[in-house]
Amino acid sequence: VSKLPNDESKKLLEGFLRAHAAAYTKYEAGVSAFKAADFDASVGDKAVTGIDREPSKMLSECTSFISKQASEINAETNNSSANVVFWSTLLVAGFGLAIIVLVLTTLKSSFVTPLLAVLKHIEVLSQGHLTTRLHLNQQGELGELNRNLDRMQDSLIKVIAAVKESSDTLNQSSRKITETSHAISEDTSNSHNATDQVAAAIN
Repeated sequence: VSKLPNDESKKLLEGFLRAHAAAYTKYEAGVSAFKAADFDASVGDKAVTGIDREPSKMLSECTSFISKQASEINAETNNSSANVVFWSTLLVAGFGLAIIVLVLTTLKSSFVTPLLAVLKHIEVLSQGHLTTRLHLNQQGELGELNRNLDRMQDSLIKVIAAVKESSDTLNQSSRKITETSHAISEDTSNSHNATDQVAAAIN
């Protein structure tokens, strides 16, 4: 009893023990009276009548109080368990949400953003800006796509340079042909004039 907490249950239990000890003393007195009356049962019954009433009452009160305390503790335990379940569920949900955000962020940085950069670069190429380069720090399929785009740009630049060179050559040839044609036309005109002058002189 000395190790129990100092609350109502300890007081009730101590009261029960005191009542029980007092009842035990009365029982001993009753036994002595029973023996002194030459084992007369009526004397023994009279001596012990009502002795156990107080201890029984104290024990009942103690039992009721302890049962009430147990119910309250059980209710508090259930409430605490509910709180633990709630916060555990909230923690798991938060952890799951963090994982989803992390996965989406990783997908965006490693796939979606580079792919959008590739599409934008293709649009830039379609506008004729062939000197603009795409720089993706990526491995795998996106890195291979970047390298293929670079090779395609190099091929387009070479083709356009070859076409431009051919066009310049054709323009130069065309100018030379035009200059030669003008020279021939001028020489022909001069020959006609000379011929006319000779004919006039002969006549």
